[in-house]
Amino acid sequence: MRTDNVVAIDVKDRVRNAAEAVAAEDLDGYVGCFREKQRSKLRRQAAILFVTHEVGLELLDSQLMSDQDRKAEIAVKYRATLSADSWEIVSLIDLVREDDDWRIAGEQVRTRAAVGRCGPRGCSSGPVFRFGGGDAVFNPGGDGLPADIGRRPEGGCANGRCGLPR
Repeated sequence: MRTDNVVAIDVKDRVRNAAEAVAAEDLDGYVGCFREKQRSKLRRQAAILFVTHEVGLELLDSQLMSDQDRKAEIAVKYRATLSADSWEIVSLIDLVREDDDWRIAGEQVRTRAAVGRCGPRGCSSGPVFRFGGGDAVFNPGGDGLPADIGRRPEGGCANGRCGLPR
């Protein structure tokens, strides 16, 4: 890892920009934080999420773990909110240099803990919003909900969260 802190500042700024864009439901700002090849898919997923739910993301802490020329890894702790549910998530975010700027390339969630998870329809589990790096984050069926929430065979999802038709 380089000894100067320019990379650390730039990488932390990119992650902070993504969190602020989610909090503001700024679709263009959020999608612009990612690699070009990920943007189309993320735009669709985030747009559906932003119009369906009140979404929030608050960056609580971050530490640069490594940087090597055009790649960096940062450990982050953030609070993700979807409507009335909140989680604190610790993850590792991979970034790459693209067009002379740092872009988010992927995320590996390490831990997640519910902060406020019970609403009028009961309690739910699992994170609902992440930085978007990974195919398993959202259901490939396009309902805008995370892949780790089970779906009922007749449509919608389990745990009393919703009843979206397939």
